[in-house]
Amino acid sequence: MSAKTLALHSLALAALALAQHATAAPLDPSRLATLEPALRPQLLQALNAGPGTALAKLDTTAPVLKAVKAATSVDTGKNPNQLLVNLQVSDELSGMMMVFVSASSPSQNQLVGSGQHLGSWPAFKGQLALRFGPYAEPGVWTVSEVWGFDVAGNTFSCTASCLTALGGNLQFTVSGSKGDTQAPTLASGKVATPVVSRSTPAKGTAAANPFVRVQLDTADTGGSGTAGGIATFCLPDESQCFSTWSENWIYAQKSSSLYGFTSLWPEIPTGSYLLKSVSLHDHGGASVTYTSTAFGGTTDFAPLFPAGSTVTIAP
Repeated sequence: MSAKTLALHSLALAALALAQHATAAPLDPSRLATLEPALRPQLLQALNAGPGTALAKLDTTAPVLKAVKAATSVDTGKNPNQLLVNLQVSDELSGMMMVFVSASSPSQNQLVGSGQHLGSWPAFKGQLALRFGPYAEPGVWTVSEVWGFDVAGNTFSCTASCLTALGGNLQFTVSGSKGDTQAPTLASGKVATPVVSRSTPAKGTAAANPFVRVQLDTADTGGSGTAGGIATFCLPDESQCFSTWSENWIYAQKSSSLYGFTSLWPEIPTGSYLLKSVSLHDHGGASVTYTSTAFGGTTDFAPLFPAGSTVTIAP
């Protein structure tokens, strides 16, 4: 798994959890801005944005991006530590629902995004702010994508050649930050819910979907601190998988315990789900993925998860 994909996972999982009628993090536009393209249809499903019959005419045309222009520099050591991007986009029939912009770092290991809820406005001409933390990679960044969708669920995506053709400035310099290229490491882990009944509501509730919880203890010697982790569990034949996700917003921790979770959907197949992989990323964008030997990888999770690394989903 690439560093870019790891950085997107917390966004993707929030959208996936909603699509599966599960409890999830809020749909923060700045986080959804960098959602992996393959997962965007599930975001639309989660937001109930899809083809539907309008009162007069069905909207089958994607929004149109007319202009994009980024400012030229941002100093992360000064407030506000933001880079403004001017956008102009329109959708004359059903209207715009959301629009996003993202930028990639010089090494392509970091991705920063921003977005705006528009709620059926036919056009947007304004600015979005890309915000940078103290461990943003210094150097020349590039606006890498503008994407969005309308109320009818039609999406557009404008990347390299499309953005260049619009003629606006796409590159800017990030300064005042510290780099961290050393990935976090997994010290140990624990499956807090080794057996979960898919039909039993979460404890203390009448109907909430049951949770799977996984703790990941990590270390980061690069300086920025572990930012998040994903633990993926699959049936042995990989016909069904699910992932827990966790976030840590404290910078510069040398060791961090991540408390991951996911909410199961009622239709998930029963069976024993084996830990397939653990992915970690830090606040500097460095990332690593451990893949189990049971799924063709090189990591034996037995010593890292001494109490077991299996989740059994019961009826």
